[in-house]
Amino acid sequence: MVKFAVIAAVGAFATAKISPSIHRHLEANHDVDVVVEFRDGNQPALRAANLETATIQTRGARIAHVRSLLESNMETSQRAAVELLSSQPEAFTTRVESFYINGNMHVYGANRIVLDELAKLDNVAHIRLPVVVDLPVINDEDDNVVGLPVLDLLSNSTSVQAANEWGVNLISAPTVWAGGNRGEGV
Repeated sequence: MVKFAVIAAVGAFATAKISPSIHRHLEANHDVDVVVEFRDGNQPALRAANLETATIQTRGARIAHVRSLLESNMETSQRAAVELLSSQPEAFTTRVESFYINGNMHVYGANRIVLDELAKLDNVAHIRLPVVVDLPVINDEDDNVVGLPVLDLLSNSTSVQAANEWGVNLISAPTVWAGGNRGEGV
């Protein structure tokens, strides 16, 4: 009876790592895209970088050093999860992406079996749904999209139409600029 209680407690603890919204999603679907958060995240790398970057003189070298610390921290913290996912049949997941900047792993198309195995890993802190944000499309007075990438299919290039900063239209600066006044020689 005691062994059963211990096994049940371990199973309940592993299930507690999985967000309830994932369980609800899996009731209606076979698989789900998830974000796996690891214990301590990128904090050990950032603490080490905070101590070590004071001696590095150039900005580029500091950036490269912080990035290498974040990447090695990601590889260390995610090693068990990567081994687990690589040992699973391909039918259980479709794609995995790791992000060194926050130490998280995105698993696309994971099923319940994979999620339960991931939740059993000691260094997995939480498994949740990814946050998806829809950004509004910004239009100028001529109904052109501004501030967003514009794909030119003829030249096969991408450009960005710049939007005016906040308040520029409020003071009617574009009208003044159209008259040729740019504030030069003031």
